[in-house]
Amino acid sequence: MMLCRSDLLLFCELLLFFVATTVVHVVDAFAPITSRANHHQVFRSPATETEEITTQIPRKPTYKKATIKGPSIDSKPDYSSISGPLGSFVDSILMSLFRYKLAQRLNRPDNAIITPDSKLPLNDFMGIIDLTTRMNSQHFDRATIQAMAQDVLVSLGPKFILDRYPTWFARPFPDFSARMCAWATCVGGTWLMGECEVNDVPELENGGKSQGVLVTRCRFLEESKCASICVN
Repeated sequence: MMLCRSDLLLFCELLLFFVATTVVHVVDAFAPITSRANHHQVFRSPATETEEITTQIPRKPTYKKATIKGPSIDSKPDYSSISGPLGSFVDSILMSLFRYKLAQRLNRPDNAIITPDSKLPLNDFMGIIDLTTRMNSQHFDRATIQAMAQDVLVSLGPKFILDRYPTWFARPFPDFSARMCAWATCVGGTWLMGECEVNDVPELENGGKSQGVLVTRCRFLEESKCASICVN
């Protein structure tokens, strides 16, 4: 069965949507507490209504602390020769679609700082690095950068699925949803991260069978040479 261009684009958008769903949760885990909830709670003293005691509520860590020494930069592979299970052609479409959405968001007229698109070709990975590097250097507020990044991720998927994803998949089938996102991340995210594979996450309460993604070494991190860009 032959796929027409619109069907192929829709398929690529769905793949990027599931990749984006995974990344949004990861970004949210690293987001400042003030962006997710007010981290101060005010209590009024019974003695007087004008007296206020402000107590900071500590945030519980959502991830395990670990430090793993990475490989030498001298042994960096040729990422352009690495493609996902669907081949380099689909990877090129996914990369171009992501780059288009990123450039569209950064060049929006209502932005406080407008970032023009890179002059590199649409399917050139370094064009994405160029855009994200400039975005990270132009904005000093981490929350602003993360909000713009999440806007890009959200725009990658069809809105009717994005709005219904929690009720259709995440809440009623959490394990299946996690496995599907992990699979889609490997299939649709190899062009962004490099070689990766689905793995188990035994630290999770449900055993985490096939719910994680093991990235051999991150292309985006190595090409950008900046952990701040990678995290934000």
